[in-house]
Amino acid sequence: MALASRHMAAACAGIMANVLLGLSALFWKTLGALPPLTLLTARIIASLAALLLIMGTLGRLRALAQRVSQRDLAIHVTAAILLACNWLTFIWESIQGHVVESGLGYLLAPFVAIAAGCLVFGETMSRTRLVAVLVYHQTLSATSALCFGLICLALLLMLCEPVLARIVGAARGNRQDAG
Repeated sequence: MALASRHMAAACAGIMANVLLGLSALFWKTLGALPPLTLLTARIIASLAALLLIMGTLGRLRALAQRVSQRDLAIHVTAAILLACNWLTFIWESIQGHVVESGLGYLLAPFVAIAAGCLVFGETMSRTRLVAVLVYHQTLSATSALCFGLICLALLLMLCEPVLARIVGAARGNRQDAG
């Protein structure tokens, strides 16, 4: 497979993953009558069953069991716990209608990974990657500012509605008094 076609396949897979993640918020919202922990547990069991079925069908379960060390198992269990916390939060936010906040959280995640890589592991970035991170930062800042503006507008509407109702009520009362 040529490098360009692999890059195209990776880009398409990334786009599809993000589209499916966005659509999954609608899926979780429709299951809102169930507790988020129940939904997460069902997702974990279904994923495990699919993994075991695929690995068993391909005949790779025994090889996997032989190759996994205690250290590998500890790393994967830790990652699984963190991923479960991430998904539990996402499911809860989807059910509660906090999709914008959830989306911003997912957009911020790469900054956390980059910061951890630089600060904890001492990684360095090339100029090209630094420029990419700065462009991403500016785009995210603009998006956050827009979302903050929408949140402020919603708060303003929320605060104005009772005042408007009071004014309309008073106006109706004045008309009734005059009539």
